[in-house]
Amino acid sequence: MNGLALLLIFAGLGQLRADVMVDNLGQPTENYFGPIGSDSNTNDFEIAQEFTLPAAATPFQLNAISLLYYATGGGANLTVSIWGADSNNNPTNEIAGVGTQYLANAGVATFTPSTNVLLGPGIYYVVAAPATPADSGLIHWAYATTTNWTGPGSLENIADTIPGNWENVSVTNLPQQMSVQATPVAATLGLEQTAGVTTLFWPAALNGFVADSTTNLASPPWQALTNPPVLAAGTNTVTGTSTAPMQFFRLRQSLVAENLDQPAVGWDGPIGSDNNTNDFQMAQEFILPPGNYALTQVTLALIPAYGSGNVTVSIWSVGLDGNPASQVAVVASQLVASAGNVAFIPPAPLKLSGGAHYAVAEPTTPADNGLVGWDYTISTSWTGFGALANFASTYNGMWVNAPISQGPYQISIQATPMTP
Repeated sequence: MNGLALLLIFAGLGQLRADVMVDNLGQPTENYFGPIGSDSNTNDFEIAQEFTLPAAATPFQLNAISLLYYATGGGANLTVSIWGADSNNNPTNEIAGVGTQYLANAGVATFTPSTNVLLGPGIYYVVAAPATPADSGLIHWAYATTTNWTGPGSLENIADTIPGNWENVSVTNLPQQMSVQATPVAATLGLEQTAGVTTLFWPAALNGFVADSTTNLASPPWQALTNPPVLAAGTNTVTGTSTAPMQFFRLRQSLVAENLDQPAVGWDGPIGSDNNTNDFQMAQEFILPPGNYALTQVTLALIPAYGSGNVTVSIWSVGLDGNPASQVAVVASQLVASAGNVAFIPPAPLKLSGGAHYAVAEPTTPADNGLVGWDYTISTSWTGFGALANFASTYNGMWVNAPISQGPYQISIQATPMTP
């Protein structure tokens, strides 16, 4: 690697070192809930405990989930899985299976995934269910007398299917006892050189990371590599040549928050001038960590509901009432002619400070009014080192916001930390 150097620069956020994201197994046990079953009758039911993974610059790899249980009737096979949360804060869809074990005695059982399970920061449920109908109604799950826990994550609602469908209860009503272990995916950048060709590679799980290079660390202007990465076998690879006598590389997180990969349940709108109640402006709030950032792209999941139309995206400040207050900058305008993800790229990066902002969608001209809708999701999960919060619209003739738990719009915000 003569003449080349490797420098890894993270996104300005501290990595989380603890493997234990949340753990309340050490709290006093109040009793056992259940039995866990198939919900074929009211004597057995599925049980779920919600947990929240903290904000981080990288996704988490799930290592293990441990439950405190009590086996009756000779024991049974129990399956543990990870689910998303819907707009009612109930389990909505299974994201990944963790494992199945035969439980014959009371105690702590640890379920370890056999494949890589990657989870972004956000809200999830641990769901316990019988492995087969024969295992229904034989296992109970312990719950605690306290809402205290260990780890950088948090415990939230519990849920069960006693009434025949999922219903959640506040964590203050005694959480199920469990431990979730997950490790942030390492932001590692590899470098190889063969016959004058330099190859950089990093894990594809590092969603939203980009590679930069410079020839002088004393006064860098860092430049993003122009060659697009090629994805193969879970690895992003960039290959190129350079005649510089010395060259340095870094890996930089650019993805603030993205929920485009979550399930869409419908579209809201159409986006309009609010001349009538059939069309209105819409906005999705996002939160940047402390610092200064250069916003490089906003992507929305849009649909030409009543014909093709031009949409303009702008960034707004947030008022004391939590609604969009005033326009900070225009990002760009794009023609929406087919349903899908539409990227809005400013002609030059827009400088934003840390804190809350809104991405506002509106028609570009009066002729574009009321033609395009914006997809929304029931999931409150996202990827990135920032966060998503309230969404807002002018459906009532003025800005009114709703909590993210009621279904955020689908969006991606890309902004990179600026050098102090």
